Amino acid sequence: MSEEYRTENTTIRDVLSHRIGFGTFQSDFLNWNTIRPRKDLIANMVNVTPKYGFREHYGYCNLGFLTAGEVIPAVTDTTWDDYLKFHYFAPLGMKSTSTTYKDFMAAQNASHAYTLVDGKITELVPANVDNLGPAGSISSSVNDMSKWILMQLANGKYNGKEIVPSAVIQKTRMSNTIVGNGPGRDIILRRMA
Repeated sequence: MSEEYRTENTTIRDVLSHRIGFGTFQSDFLNWNTIRPRKDLIANMVNVTPKYGFREHYGYCNLGFLTAGEVIPAVTDTTWDDYLKFHYFAPLGMKSTSTTYKDFMAAQNASHAYTLVDGKITELVPANVDNLGPAGSISSSVNDMSKWILMQLANGKYNGKEIVPSAVIQKTRMSNTIVGNGPGRDIILRRMA
């Protein structure tokens, strides 16, 4: 990061909670659909001047999720992509789930996005975000996602087998960054009346 203090004190929880001081999407679009390797994108974070103080403000940051994902190859002998396949997709029977652009584009039943361009319906070609993998390159099906949800509802178990330890699932449900109090129960009830 641009400041030594942030670099030395940023934790995995900080990057996953979007509280490293970057503004929402700050520098993210520079990395969209690029071919630069994941390590280069992380290294380039030193050139970004954070908009906010460290742990002071929520700012959605794809590079944070990318950084957290790259912890896996740093502490294991495999890539983030293969780790997910082996530890989550295969045990859950998620056969239509992938982390690569190539697999998504080759899928026979992949959805396609369309928009109007000069009054004509035009197909949008998805961006290749393999380099940002942990931040948003998983494609899946409703059937596969239902297996993920069932595992979540069973506190980490699927078909009686532990996929994710219950204590870890509980940590993913904790509040890490409070972005506002909301209107409160009484105001909501008055609006409904």
